[in-house]
Amino acid sequence: MKIINRKYITIISIILFGSCFSAPSYSEGKTVKITPNKPIPKKSGLSILIENKIEIIGKNSPFIRIKDKTTIPNIEIFDSNSKIVKLNDIVKSKSAIHFWDTNCAPCLAEMEEFVNFAQKYETKYAPVIFISLDEDDKREYANKKFAELTKGRFKSYYFKTVPQKDAFYGHFMPQTIFYDKNKRETARGVSAKHYAEDSEAIFKYLEKMQ
Repeated sequence: MKIINRKYITIISIILFGSCFSAPSYSEGKTVKITPNKPIPKKSGLSILIENKIEIIGKNSPFIRIKDKTTIPNIEIFDSNSKIVKLNDIVKSKSAIHFWDTNCAPCLAEMEEFVNFAQKYETKYAPVIFISLDEDDKREYANKKFAELTKGRFKSYYFKTVPQKDAFYGHFMPQTIFYDKNKRETARGVSAKHYAEDSEAIFKYLEKMQ
């Protein structure tokens, strides 16, 4: 595992735009300092990505260790049938939340690997909650696509409002938030990851975070 020291690296500016932004491929000895082109609200999803260290787990799986652990916000979201549920009710101790979008090519490309990882995670820890960032008018299509990608093994949820999205995911997809036994955010997997190849290393990393 490599901990990236930002003081000794080349700074790369990243211009954020669109609904899906896939971070550059990280490799040993390299990192990216996120320099947004607009002010970032405190305690937003993007500020979390900026303020914490990026670590490379296994071969090439970037994770962020969260310094200031926060609990799951008590917000309402939609399930795939447009029924309102409270996020805090469905996220259990040591659960994970995975963000994806049908417009995000890396999300779709890694979905098969992640679903296999999610099944192992559920066996070892707790349920994995999938939240789509698709717009309301694409929800029906997203439901069908998700069922196809996961072979019906999971169901996807949706945010009710844009501010809810901004407070969480910080414009990087795919992204996964991992929680500890007290339901506090402990780590984030950002950008596309090698879940098949790095799963053992990822589980060891998460075990230390729990």
